[in-house]
Amino acid sequence: MITEKMHIVHDLAKCVGCFNCMVACKDEHVGNSWLPYTEEQQKHEQKWINPEKRERGSAPFTEMCFVTKLCQHCGNAPCEKAAPDAVTRRDDGVVLLDVEKARGNKGLVDACPYGRISWNEERQIAQKCTMCAHLLDEGWKEPRCVQACPLRALSAVRCSDAEFESMVTSQGLEPLAEKRPGCAADQGVPAGLESAFSQNGEKRPESENSQNGVFHLRDGKSPGADALGNAPCDNAPRVMYRNLYKYNTCFIAGALAYRDGDIERAAAEAKVELLKDGAAIAEEMTDFFGEFKIDHIPKNSGTYELVFSLEGFDPLRREVTVGDASPCLDVMMF
Repeated sequence: MITEKMHIVHDLAKCVGCFNCMVACKDEHVGNSWLPYTEEQQKHEQKWINPEKRERGSAPFTEMCFVTKLCQHCGNAPCEKAAPDAVTRRDDGVVLLDVEKARGNKGLVDACPYGRISWNEERQIAQKCTMCAHLLDEGWKEPRCVQACPLRALSAVRCSDAEFESMVTSQGLEPLAEKRPGCAADQGVPAGLESAFSQNGEKRPESENSQNGVFHLRDGKSPGADALGNAPCDNAPRVMYRNLYKYNTCFIAGALAYRDGDIERAAAEAKVELLKDGAAIAEEMTDFFGEFKIDHIPKNSGTYELVFSLEGFDPLRREVTVGDASPCLDVMMF
């Protein structure tokens, strides 16, 4: 009996949006019918794997990341529950759609809460990522998308579920939130941050970690979840994400300066405190350019107060409200 399962890990900090994974998937499946695994993929309308761009902040404090979305090959797959006769699960954990039972079955598209089952209009069949099962059965160690990733932002992990659970915990990996309403990450506080912030957005002191001018929160998964992150939507996905905060949280950024005669100078090494309801929840120092960035802040978490201190000057105070976007402050003068 096979105890090793296939898992995929995507690191948002490494992905640059080269789309090699999508091109490799198209190269493997467009014009090729890998029966009985799957029919050929539609050339233009289908994306079995898709690096989705997410921008945060506003000029000049902006950043961009890509989160690669594909079938999550869930251990407790909602599509399998919705259509048990059309969905099969291999011993290695790869989830496949039965070609004949998926043909003409457009309802399968709505069975995936992640939106990763698509409809092939040309072939009139529901399809999704197969994790290149036909190649794995030929002895390949990883699917084409992983093999084509030049920066190894995608990695294939073949191990037991217990070993992967340990990896998820030790490396702070997180699951992707479902698209459907009702999951925690759809309610304003992203998965993996509920334990670091209380419901009113206040950060718990034990989660503090400030390094290199950027404030971070520890804690890789949502409260009450097991190591696979199976809460509150218990799908047990086999695709996990590293540095997912770049996709599902906000940051506050800005810059400080002061006047030295007629010269405007960057306020390096100024102290920046973040307060929520009067309590300090984060502290850092500005960098050489007088800039600061406080990251891992939940979306729609309300109003915060920033207090800026620099020796020889009166403190500055600013209020900022965190909604769905990352607020960025102009240059502030002491």
